[in-house]
Amino acid sequence: MEEYPTPPQIVLIGDFNDDPSDQSLACHLLATRDRSLARSHADYFYNPFWRHLGESHAHVPGNPCKSVGGTYFCPSGSESRWMTFDQIIVSSALVHPKDWELHEHNTGIWKNERLVEALQKTTSIFDHLPITTEFTAHTNGSKQ
Repeated sequence: MEEYPTPPQIVLIGDFNDDPSDQSLACHLLATRDRSLARSHADYFYNPFWRHLGESHAHVPGNPCKSVGGTYFCPSGSESRWMTFDQIIVSSALVHPKDWELHEHNTGIWKNERLVEALQKTTSIFDHLPITTEFTAHTNGSKQ
């Protein structure tokens, strides 16, 4: 990889048609779930969407909670019907902030009940849940 005097601030947002753990993202793009690894290696990306690879709610006996396990619902899926294809991936400079800072607590899947129900209908043309994030700009040492 080409060396940069200052690590580039890159944000990749989209439908990657792969889960965060798939080879295309984890191995080829180097989009890791390990924040400290991304901070210490400028050629790595950080992918906070690894946290969205499973059910959104823990199972509670007697409580049939509607859980969401990704951003894309595939009713004919053989191993899983939920995939986390929609992701926001950031370069190491954004997890070791200088000018901009990723706020992981505001990074995730927008699980609006109406959208989830539409997503799970076989007649719906809607097939992905929206994703969200937040960044803070640092100007002259202060947050904006």
